[in-house]
Amino acid sequence: MSKIWNNMRIGVKLVCSFVVVALLAAVVGGVGIVNLKKVDRNYTELYQDYGISLGYIGKVGMDFHAIRTITRDIIIDHPNRDLTKLKSRIQELDSRIAENLALFEGSIHSDSTRATLEELKKSLSDYNGVRDKAISYEEAGQPEQALKELYGNGSVPVTDATEAIDALFATKQDTGMKKSDQYSNESNTAITTMFIVLVAAVVLAVLLGVLISRMIGRPIRQMLHAADRIADGDLDVEISFNSTDEIGMLAAAFRRMSTNLDEVMSNIRSASEQVGAGSQQMAESSLALSQGAAEQASAIEQLTASIEEISAQTTQNARNAEQVNGLTRGAMDNAEQGNAQMRDMLAAMEEINESSGSISKIIKAIDEIAFQTNILALNAAVEAARAGQHGKGFAVVAEEVRNLAARSANAAKETTALIENSVKKSEQGTRIAADTAAALERIVTDIAGVAAIMGEVTLASAEQAAGITQINQGVNQLSEVVQLNSATSEESAAASEELAGQAELLREQMERFRLKGEKDRYAVRPQSGGGDLRFAERGRRGGTRPAGRAKQASGAESLTIALGEGDSGKYGL
Repeated sequence: MSKIWNNMRIGVKLVCSFVVVALLAAVVGGVGIVNLKKVDRNYTELYQDYGISLGYIGKVGMDFHAIRTITRDIIIDHPNRDLTKLKSRIQELDSRIAENLALFEGSIHSDSTRATLEELKKSLSDYNGVRDKAISYEEAGQPEQALKELYGNGSVPVTDATEAIDALFATKQDTGMKKSDQYSNESNTAITTMFIVLVAAVVLAVLLGVLISRMIGRPIRQMLHAADRIADGDLDVEISFNSTDEIGMLAAAFRRMSTNLDEVMSNIRSASEQVGAGSQQMAESSLALSQGAAEQASAIEQLTASIEEISAQTTQNARNAEQVNGLTRGAMDNAEQGNAQMRDMLAAMEEINESSGSISKIIKAIDEIAFQTNILALNAAVEAARAGQHGKGFAVVAEEVRNLAARSANAAKETTALIENSVKKSEQGTRIAADTAAALERIVTDIAGVAAIMGEVTLASAEQAAGITQINQGVNQLSEVVQLNSATSEESAAASEELAGQAELLREQMERFRLKGEKDRYAVRPQSGGGDLRFAERGRRGGTRPAGRAKQASGAESLTIALGEGDSGKYGL
């Protein structure tokens, strides 16, 4: 039930609360209305049955007394009275008595009172009989008889009627007082009941109001306290209230705001520390850049002098290149002439090779003839041996022919060997000549390339001279830019120092805030010899180190500023 109540929207809670208060008011009003109705009914009954009825019985007594007075006047003062008028008055009073008795009878609630009323009616009836009889005596001229009748026989009914009227009046009065006391007690009881119900309703309404106030006020006070702590810089706040109503959603939003603010402040703190470190390093870099710019200006002056000297040397190189180009063209002409002569020698060597080939063929033919002759000599020797004694001379001739063929064959072999050696030497000379011709051809080609290159060198030397002149002008402009950069660097150093001061001020302002899970503040200590800042973090749980924090394991880590290819022109570099 409590969970359902906590998850109700505030509007529903207020409506339910007002409905309960309205129901309590309705109960109080209902009890009051019932009691008021009862009191009204009681007092109406008291008024009608006892107040008015007393008037009725009082009027009966007054009218009865008036009838007695009129009757007495009729009998005693008859000569001075209008008898008809008095009799009419008596009839009128009788009618009024009858009417009042009838009205009085309607207010009777007890038998004893009703019996007394009947006795009164009987007494009045008896008195009316005596009265009428006395008036008749008076009208008949018998006043003594009338008086005797009226005061003699009429005294008993008068006494009875008077006593009955007094008894009825006293009864009604006593009963009315009792009823009045009873109704007063009932009124007091009703008042007490209404007071109790009213007090109970007020107590319930107050309790409900306190409950609603606590259910709404407690989380609001908790968030107010958290807001005060956040306003004082303490972001380590916790809001434990959880529900799905507007207060719960506000608490959830407040928790998200606190978490996001804690994250933002942590990032701002880290950024301020990084800005402080970066600005200090930038200031030192700007000072170093300013000093470097001054050194660059001096170096540029030396570079200008060197460029002028190089310009003079380049002009001399261009003239020397012209001379070398002329010599190269002459060497190329001589190389072409030598190449032509080498081609002629190659042609002659080719002819020698062809002649050597022809001689080799002739020697080969001679060798074949010697071989055939040797065969014929062998055949002749065989035939001489077959002829026996008769063939001895032919055998000698055949032997000589064979020896001659052998010598011819040997001579042919030696000649062949000499010719082959000559051919080999000729072929070797041809190859050497061909290689020499190829080398000369390459020399001619290289000399032509050198000549072309020297022409390009000459042209390039002229262009270099013009370019060096432009470089000299650019160096002069660069010198002016370097001087301007030096002044700009000094201004940048001053701005960086100012930025470092602002970052320190921001860090001091951020020290007012205590982040979630943080016991102590960040302690910032400038480190000597590096220009960077080290940030000592104490009691920080799960926090991330600032991006610009130096590495403690390897010493100070220098800050580098990386510029893109198109960024140098933005800063006059």
